[in-house]
Amino acid sequence: MPGERVSGNVVVEECLSGPASLVSEWEASGLGTRAYPPFLHPGYVDLWARYLGASARLRILSARRDGQLVGYIPLMETPDSVGRLHVACLRFIGNNVGHPGDILYADIPAADPRREIVAAILRHARSKWRVPKWDLGYLDPRSPTCEIARDLLDVRDEDRRFLAAQPYVSLDLPGGWDAYLEALSARTRKNFRRSVAALSGMGELRLHVHRTPEEAARRVEELIRNHDRWWRGTSRANWFGDAAARAFLVAAARFLEARGEYLAFALELDGSPIAWSTGAFHDGRYYEQLVSFDRTHGIHSPGTTLSFYLIRYLSERGVRRIEMGPGLDQRKTTLGGRATPYPRIEGYPGWLRRIARVRRTIAKRGMRG
Repeated sequence: MPGERVSGNVVVEECLSGPASLVSEWEASGLGTRAYPPFLHPGYVDLWARYLGASARLRILSARRDGQLVGYIPLMETPDSVGRLHVACLRFIGNNVGHPGDILYADIPAADPRREIVAAILRHARSKWRVPKWDLGYLDPRSPTCEIARDLLDVRDEDRRFLAAQPYVSLDLPGGWDAYLEALSARTRKNFRRSVAALSGMGELRLHVHRTPEEAARRVEELIRNHDRWWRGTSRANWFGDAAARAFLVAAARFLEARGEYLAFALELDGSPIAWSTGAFHDGRYYEQLVSFDRTHGIHSPGTTLSFYLIRYLSERGVRRIEMGPGLDQRKTTLGGRATPYPRIEGYPGWLRRIARVRRTIAKRGMRG
């Protein structure tokens, strides 16, 4: 089927051969050099699909100008329900809203004029695929993808009130380590120094940063084993998912590190890790994905102490922003993280919209009564 021609000579069409087929075009287009999270690289999306997408039907659109890739959207069609109705749902690949291994920073990467290209891609998706439900997950409200998708799906104020936003936390480091430390409260600085002194009194305390893809993968495996050690048999036991999700996290670390876009930190005490933080690195930003700490030393806050160490490490190397991901907890608050509400964009482009809104109205009345 021919693609949709939009402004100028940009054409949007379906990519039937999967995200891996776009890798060479992505590299040549320069899209990967922009300030998009490395999770949007077609190779990363393809990796997720191979490990975790067995039940999903991939739906990918690409946009080209004069034959060159200028944007793409990696979507998947999965089963869902609205009440007793079983329906198909369109989502970003890997964005299942809270499942282990989720791709958390979903978006449509596009060249300029970005808004026009994003709009064309989304319009083509709606007209080409008659999928009754869309759930694009939590989107950055500053991205044109969020605004355009909300308008296209007719997401109204009452819909947004029903779907709670998710706080995504970031930490800006405009003035480097000294300025960051000075901006913290005296109590926070005192607690940090106290934790360092207590841990240093037990042995040699140091920050270790991985050097190879295999070491990055090993750190992820250590982190997961530590989590299992402390949380097995509790409600937190499955935070890192099943064997497939864990294998994906390890493979993803190797993939990104091979591209120079991954960081794996460990706080070591006499050579043994007691806290971990791993994530992607791109365009002067660190995207923290996984954290854990050895609860043997919990009284001395090794997880927060590691965070301070990695903040110093990153700020001394010119990093000016750390993305801490969804959810605001005590550690992120202590570090000075700021939360931005990411709205959940869920809508119904056709006949199902009225049924869904009736159900929401009934649900709201039930909560009041």
